[in-house]
Amino acid sequence: MKLPLRLALALALVMFCHGISTATDAPAGAGDGPHWKVRIEVLMVALPQNECLALLPDLRDSMKIDGAVTKILDLVGKKQAILTGYPVVQTLDGQRAVSESILEKRYATEYTPPEPPPTPTSSPADSAAAAPALPPKTNPEGNVPSAMPTAFETRNMGVTLEVEPTVSKAGDIITLNLVPQRVDLFDLDFFDAGTAPNGKKVQLSQPQFLTTKDTTTISVKSGEHLLIGVHPLVKPADYIEVFIVQAIATPIK
Repeated sequence: MKLPLRLALALALVMFCHGISTATDAPAGAGDGPHWKVRIEVLMVALPQNECLALLPDLRDSMKIDGAVTKILDLVGKKQAILTGYPVVQTLDGQRAVSESILEKRYATEYTPPEPPPTPTSSPADSAAAAPALPPKTNPEGNVPSAMPTAFETRNMGVTLEVEPTVSKAGDIITLNLVPQRVDLFDLDFFDAGTAPNGKKVQLSQPQFLTTKDTTTISVKSGEHLLIGVHPLVKPADYIEVFIVQAIATPIK
C-alpha cells in the first residue's frame, strides 16, 4: 500500500526528529574518563608479639577490625607500638599511583685489595734531614692499610606504596592492585678482605637490609579497613608488623 507523498514526508520528519532527541538525551560526559577519585592509605605498625596475637582475630573480622585499628593507634600514642609507615595517596579510578618516603643508601660493592705502604727511596742522609714520617692511615676498624672502593650501588630505604584502584559502578567496592613495602637498614656484615703488611686482617662491611612487602590484588568496601600483611620481625625482636589498608571512593562532581 502506497502512502500519500505528504504523509510519507511527515513520517520521515518525525523519525528524523526522534533520532536527534535520542542522541542529545544521552547524559553529558557518559563514558568520558573516570567518575571516581580514590584515597588509599596503608597503616604499618610494629606491635609486641603478645599484643599482636591478641588483636589478630579482630583484625581478620570485618565487623571488628575498625575497633582493632583504634586500639592499635592508641598503643602507638602510648608508645607501646611503633608506627613504621603510613603512606597515603589519592588517584583516579583506574590510574596507577606511587607514594614514596625514602632515603637513598649508597654503599660500596667492589674494592681494590689493600696495598702495602710505599718503600722509601731516599738515602740515609736525606732520611736523617727529613721530618719524622707520619703513621699510615687506618680504616675505621684500625687495620693498615684500607682497601679502596671501586664500585657502588644504591638502595632505597623507607616506605613505598604502589597502587592501582578499580571502582565498581556503584562506588561501593574497590579492587586494588597494590604493593606496600618498607625497607630498613638491619645491620652491617663484616668480612675479611686480606692481610696488611703488619699482619692485621683488613675487614670490610656490607649493609644488611630488612624488607617487609606485600604484592596482592584485593577487593575492599569503600571506607572499610582490611588486613593485608602480617610480618614477624627480626629487629626489633619479638615484634610483628601488620599492614592494614583503607580505600575510599568519592564521586567526581
